Formats: sequence, C-alpha cells, structure tokens
Amino acid sequence: MSGAPIITGNRKGGTFGTDGKLTGGTDNNVYLVDTAITVIDGGMGDNASIGISGSVGNTVLTGTTSTNGFFSDDTDYYLKTDENGGIKLSNDITVSGKLLVKNGGGEIADGKKAYDGKSVVFADVAVKAGSKTIEGAAYTYSWQKKNADGTYADLTDLTGSVGPAEAGDYRLTVTAVKGDEELASAVYTFTVERVTLTVSAAAQDKKYDGNADAYVKAELDKSGVIGNDEITLVTSGVTASFDTKNFGTNKPVTLLGSFTLSGAAAGNYMLVWPENLTASISKKTLTVENLAVANKTYDGTYKAAISGTPTLRGVVSGEDVALVNGTPSFTGAAAGKNIPISFTEFSLSGADIGNYTLIQPTGITADIDTYISDKSEYNVNSNDWLNTDFTVTAKNGWQLSYTDTADGEWVNTLTVSQENNNGTLRFYVRKKASGVISEVITESYKIDKTVPTGEIRIDERNRWQEFLNRITFKLFFKNEQTVTVTANDSGSGVKTTEYLLTDDDLSIDELADKTFSAYKAPFGLKPDKKLIVYVRITDTAGNVNYLRSDGIVLDATAPVINGADNGKTYCGSVTLTFTDDNRVTVTLNGNTAALTNGKLTIAPAAGEQTVSATDEAGNCTTIKVTVNGSHTWGDWTSNGNNTHSRTCAVDGAHTETADCHGGNATCKTKAICDDCRAPYGSYGVHYWDTSAWGYKGADGHAHTCKTDGCTAHSTLIAHIKSLDEATENDPVICSECGYVITPALGHICANHLTPVEAKAATCTETGNKAYYVCSCGKLYADATASIEITDRSSVIENALGHDWAAATCTEPKTCKRDGCNAVDGSPLGHNYSAEWSKDKTNHWHTCQNKDCTEKANLAQHNPGAAATETEGQICTECGYVITPALGHICANHLTPVEAKAATCTETGNTAYYKCSCGKLYADATASVEIAEAQTVLAVHDHDYEWKIDKEATADENGSKHEECKLCHDKKAAVVIPAIGKTDSGTDKTSPKTGESNMVGLWVALLFVSGAGVAGATVYKKRKRSVK
Repeated sequence: MSGAPIITGNRKGGTFGTDGKLTGGTDNNVYLVDTAITVIDGGMGDNASIGISGSVGNTVLTGTTSTNGFFSDDTDYYLKTDENGGIKLSNDITVSGKLLVKNGGGEIADGKKAYDGKSVVFADVAVKAGSKTIEGAAYTYSWQKKNADGTYADLTDLTGSVGPAEAGDYRLTVTAVKGDEELASAVYTFTVERVTLTVSAAAQDKKYDGNADAYVKAELDKSGVIGNDEITLVTSGVTASFDTKNFGTNKPVTLLGSFTLSGAAAGNYMLVWPENLTASISKKTLTVENLAVANKTYDGTYKAAISGTPTLRGVVSGEDVALVNGTPSFTGAAAGKNIPISFTEFSLSGADIGNYTLIQPTGITADIDTYISDKSEYNVNSNDWLNTDFTVTAKNGWQLSYTDTADGEWVNTLTVSQENNNGTLRFYVRKKASGVISEVITESYKIDKTVPTGEIRIDERNRWQEFLNRITFKLFFKNEQTVTVTANDSGSGVKTTEYLLTDDDLSIDELADKTFSAYKAPFGLKPDKKLIVYVRITDTAGNVNYLRSDGIVLDATAPVINGADNGKTYCGSVTLTFTDDNRVTVTLNGNTAALTNGKLTIAPAAGEQTVSATDEAGNCTTIKVTVNGSHTWGDWTSNGNNTHSRTCAVDGAHTETADCHGGNATCKTKAICDDCRAPYGSYGVHYWDTSAWGYKGADGHAHTCKTDGCTAHSTLIAHIKSLDEATENDPVICSECGYVITPALGHICANHLTPVEAKAATCTETGNKAYYVCSCGKLYADATASIEITDRSSVIENALGHDWAAATCTEPKTCKRDGCNAVDGSPLGHNYSAEWSKDKTNHWHTCQNKDCTEKANLAQHNPGAAATETEGQICTECGYVITPALGHICANHLTPVEAKAATCTETGNTAYYKCSCGKLYADATASVEIAEAQTVLAVHDHDYEWKIDKEATADENGSKHEECKLCHDKKAAVVIPAIGKTDSGTDKTSPKTGESNMVGLWVALLFVSGAGVAGATVYKKRKRSVK
C-alpha cells in the first residue's frame, strides 16, 4: 500500500495495518484511493458505504459483510462477499449470452415472443472480467415465472439452458462459477405472449318470458391453436342480457362475465369475442282460460253474461297484464241447448301488454232454458166464483203480458170483466230484474155479478122480499112465532143463507161486521123479545143480498109497578112508576088513571087501594096497598161520611139523613157531632213553636208543632252557608241554625301531589310509568288523586331484555329494538348446498340458511346430447332435464305394408305403414293415422259370363255354364235345348243361346213371335242369376 490510512468520523476502535487490512471499524464508511484508505463520516456499521478511485487491487475489508452503496470510477472492479467474512474488492466480471427459440428459432427480440409451443433456450453463454474472457467457468441456470402478485416462483423442473415453452412472464438468472468461486451472474427477463383465439358468439332470438336473460350460442375458432394443444371453451362464467326485458327486434345484447378456456394448454391462449350482439324478443301469445258463459233462462233477448272470471294463460308471474273481457251475446234468442256465443273483442290492459298478443276465444256455447212458472210470481183474486172482475196481479219484481216478447207490453195487472161460468186466461210472466220470461200460463176463472133473491115470512100476512126501509115495531105478539126464509140464485147458486135477530135498526153497511147464524130450517121467536129479522143470502160468487122484516115485539111479560109492594102499609103518600118495554095503561081502583110524567101518586086514605097496569101485548099486573098520614122515627146513626141518618119504625123502608154538626177539632183529633156523637170532618191546624228551630237537617231547618204527640214541622227554610266550600280545616255551617252542612275536608292528597314523569325501560335498564306522589307518601295514577296505587311495584317497568333478530349469512344476531345496536356472535356465513338447484334456464347452489336467497355458481344449463325417444336432453353439469325423452315416435318404427288387390273370395288392402306399437298410418312420416278398416278392400262380386260346353243341334241338346271372369268360379251346367227343324226341314232360326251378345236378338224374336212376356221373364231371371 502507499500512503497511510486516514480515518475520520467514528471508527470505534478500528485500526489499519501495513498489510492493508482494516480491523474493527464496524460503523465506518470506507473510501479507497490508490493504496491509501480514507475513512469518511458515516457510522453505517455493517452497512458501510465503500468507494474506489485509482488502482487498489484485491483488498479484503474485514468487519464489513455488506454494503449500503458502492461506486467506482473503474468498471473492472466489483464487490463480493469474501470467504474470510468480509468484503472482497475485485475487478468487474460479467456474464453474457442470448435467449433463443429452441429448434432453430431466432433470438427473442425486445424480450418477447409469441407462444408457438417451442421452449426458450439460453445460448452463447460467456463470462468476462472487464474485457477479458474467463476460461474454464461453469454455469448454473435459475428459471423463474412471475406470479400475479409480481413475485417470482422457481421453476424447479428446469435446471439447464432449456427454458419454458408456455406463455408467461419469466426471469432467468445465469451464474458463472469457477472452482469454488462464484464469478458473476446475469439476470434476463422475457415474456412468452399468449396466442389470441376468437370466440364466435351469436345471441339467440326468444319469445318474451318476463326477463332480460338472453342465450348466446358460442363456438371457439380453433384455427389458431398450436399443434395438438388440448383446449376447451368454458361458457359457464358467461351470462347474457338484453337491454330490456321487453318485446323488440334487433335488441342489444350484453355479455356479462368472460369466456375462459380449460385444458392443459389453456394458459397459452387468450380469447376475444364480439361485443355488439343483437337478437329479437317476440311477443308471447296469451290465451283465455276459464271462459264460460252462464246458461240463462229465456228472456227474449240475445244478452249473455260471462260466468266466473276468465283468466289469461301464459302471463309471466308478477307482470301487470289484465284481461279486458269482450261482451258476449247469444246468436239466437230462442230457448235451446249449446247455442253458439259471439263476443266483442277481448283485449289486454296494464303496463306490460306491449309484450303480449292475445288469441280471441272461440267455440263457446251456452243454454237458454225455459222458465216454467210455479205460479208464485203473481196472485189471482180467485179461481173460484167471483162477483167482481177476475184479476191477475204481478208480485213485486214481476210483470204480466199476453205475449212472450221482450219488447211487448208488460203490465202489473191483467183483468177480465165479463161474466163467465168457465173462463180461461192465457198469459206470461217476466221478472223485472233479470228479464226472464216464462212459458205460457193458463188460469181459469168464473164470474157471477148478480145478487141472489129471497123472502122472510112470519105468517101469511107478514112477508118481506127486500130490505124494509122503515122500522115501526108495531107488530106485537104475546106468543111464540115461526120464521121461514127462502133463497134463490140462477148464477153460481146459493152458497149460504143466514139470519140475524136484533132490536137494532141497522143499515146494510152496519150489518157488514155483524155475526149471522146459518139458516137451516124454520125457527121460532119466543117472548120476551123485541127484534128485527135480518137475512143475508150469499151466492157462491160472493154476491150478497140483505132482507129485513119490520120490528116485531114478542112480549109475554107483565108490566112492573115500582114504588110500593103488594099488601104493604105506607106512612104517607105513595108515588108509583111503571116499567114495561112497551106502552102501559094504568087503572086505580078500577078507573083509568092519568099519569104525571109517567108517575101515579096515591094519597093517604082509609082502607086498601087497588092499582092495575096492562101493556100493548095484553099482559097485566095488579097490587093492593094501604097509605097512612106520617112516620115514627128512630135515633140518629153516623154514616161515616160526615152525615147521620134515622129510620121509620113503622116502615123501615123510610129513612132521613142530615149533616153532622158541633164539637172542636185539633191537629191530632176530629170534632164530635152533637147529634150522633161520632167524630167527623177534618183535623185542626198546627200550633208552631217559633221560639226555636226544632227541626234541623240536610234539607233545611223549621219550627215544630207544640201539640202533644205531633211530630210535624213547618215549611223548610234553606240553610245559610257560613263558607262557600269546606276546606281541609274549616267546615261549612248554617249561620242561622248552626247545622253543619259540610264537615272539614281533612288532608286532600290532590292538593299535595308531585308528578313523576314516565321513563321507558330499555333492553338493559328498568323504567317506570308516569304517576303522582303525595306529601303523605301515597302514590296516585292521576292528577286528581282519584286512583290510588297501592302496589308500588306496579309503576316499575322491568328491563325489556334484547329482542334478538336471528343471525343471517352476513349479519350477526342483532337487537331489533329502536336505539339499541347490540349484537351477539358472528354472521352465519353462507351454507351453500352441495346439490344443484335449478329451473328451466339456469342452475346454482342455494344457500340453505333460512330466508337467504343468495345463489352461488349461477350459470346457464350446459345442454348434453339431444333428446331421444328413451332419453331426455339433460344439463351435463346439474342433471336438469332440459327436454324430456321424446317417447315413442311412430315415424321411427314404421314397416311398410304393400297394397294387395281384392279378389272375389278374399279381401285386399291399400298400401299403408304399420308401427311397432300397432298403430296404422297412411304415410311414411306417421302424420296421418288411419283405422284398420280404412285399409281393407272389400271382396268383389263375381262377374259371371256364359260359356258353351256343347253346341245344341237340331236333334240334340247342348249345354252351357256360367263362369266368373275374375276367379273362374263355375256354376252348374244347364241344358241348351235342341234347335229342331222347320217344315221345310231346315233348322229353326233361333240364335245360339250360348253367345251372350245374342241375348237381345233372341228377346226381340220372342217378342215378335208373341212370346214377349215369357221372353222378358226369362231375361229377368237370367239377370238375377248373374248377380
């Protein structure tokens, strides 16, 4: 070394030796210049800053194991940790090389390459000290991949110069080693970029379903996949949504989430997909359900009414769509079954109707029933005999008419006036409220308005055939008389004959409410009576005729003489009166006597006198009396009514009465009569003691009576109050008589109350009700102290305690009371089911905690293989049956059956197809099902023709048979008669019958020969045999 160490700052005992080693100096900064060592201020200890200038050479600085900063003006120097436990100062050594693509690939430019499936390699590696290459060095390679958080992870499976092939951000550290000494290392960073693949995505049209969910069909374009890389497009994290849920065409569709890849090579690729997707939402079709029209009863109109409440089928739950009913009408007004119904148009209302279209209902029918009257809708005055008009009156809510049309004349009353012994009225009823019209109603009637006739007869001279206008009572009879009544009616006939016996002169109107007796046979009138015979004759129709006789007097009773008894003696003149219902003639001692005001006075006279009275019927009464000049009186006797009486000693029937008199009365006793000595009259007045108030009470004060035994007092006088009101200490008294009107009130709690305000109880603290406390210690519920609280604990309200709301997935148990924010425990956390929940579109894991609606892993179904007859299409993720198994499809199981022609003996069939299930179809697509009978071709009728087996000759018969042209069925042979010869010996000219085309000629010849009838008969028979 040249120079000597210069140490400044705090070296802390560090010393330099001549060998260039610094011992100590644990807190120093070191600066080396040539061979000189300068220690500068710093005090960094093991983090010393070291600088180099000039030529220093290899110097080990013990006591310092790392550096906080290093700088040098010569790039050939570097610092490293020395094996001696310090810092070794040496020349600059570097490692160099290239990053290439394996298998002939070029150098990676700018630290980037696209993924191509080939590994990255490090080539042309070398290590230099300054500008000199160090020979004999070995190299180690540390490959690292960058994590998402920016840190690097070792790729322990890569130890050589061949690096990774997969996409990612990498760091390579290449270290040169010679012997045991690490010379230098270099760090390289590079990126293997992912290959971009394109997802072809197309939004699918759908029918309106009440939500904005969209379905996107996505496919991966694998044209950019490297080699045999295995990758699969993952769509489960992607959902799609229309801009709105509503109907529309070419609506924007937004993708939510991202498509991803799965597979061993998925990390080497990145995806792009279109953003501006569109699709259409078509309107959902609605139909009307539960539509029925009520059957009605005939009302003559086309009106109809919907029964119940029609509903819409197909409306998305919760949507504002309502059905506006059309108006129904019968297509005919007449009664009948299953009458077609027409409607005005049904429509929709509500905020969401733009998303729907409505199909109008058809095929609705209803019945119009007949209404059969039970005759409860009206009243008739009678179906029996009437003496007034026959009247049909509708009950409340009904009408009557002679026609059954809705617009006919409908009234409340129908009337028939003409007399008729057997009439019939036909009419209809209609209910006002509903318009229901009945079937025709028939009511019978009988009218008789003529009154019956009759006669009252007592004897041959006294007969009455009408209602006698004037009553005289001039018919007197002493003995019983017989009354005979007759009655006649030429219309409805006499129903009743009745009579009434009374002495009242009654008009016909007055007889209406009288009670008559039924006349059955002549009856007797016995004395004593004064009466008129009334007769009431009523015919079956109710016509009434009244008859009346003159007044009849039946008198078998003699007159009564009043005022004297027969054979009795009287003490003075006797005045007689005479009682009889009729006029009386009076005689005195055999001479006719004149009466004064109906009275006869007999003066005193010597001896007995005779008086007789005779009435108009000849009945007579006679008495004899003796009349003296005066009375002989007895003592006075009180009558108890302030009078007294005395009686004649000779004739006790004679008395005399006078008023009591004399004596003095007091308030306790009555006066004593001077004549009869009995008390009479009223009590006397009171003698009031006015010197004192003898009576004091709540009702007032008064003077009392001085009479012994009397407790009465004078009129009460109201007290005069000393105070308006009593106080707690002072009573109210009468200032006149001293009576205590109201006692002193004593202690009144209402005057000494202090209110205690209510305090609400909380979850943890007690409260109290509002109440009042008196100075005496009592408690009251009100300010008037009318309700005392004897149970002091009743005003205390206990602490409420917490009202816990159950813990949820996201919230702990929480008190529900206002103002209390107490919590307990922790949130439950979501408890997702391991099983999938699902609907027709999506699947998810449902949180099983109560009231939690959170869904995890929500995704659209991933359709599996298309549905077949035996297996449905299911979601490969959750097992949801997207499309059920199609079931047996006949079109897949058809066997063709060839057509077969029918013969004369066997049926045939048309061509058709038969399914393995047994059904028959007309076509190979199984679209037209047919019955087996439709395939059958009926057996043909035989089509016979004649065949000649042997021709007839002139001398020999021939033969022929009928044979079917189709099946050659043969009938039994028949004889062809010999032709015979003519007179000239030649054959007859009859045609050969074996030729069917000669039949017409043969028949013609037969007609010509006069055998037309026979020929026609033969022809007809032949035709029948062919059939």
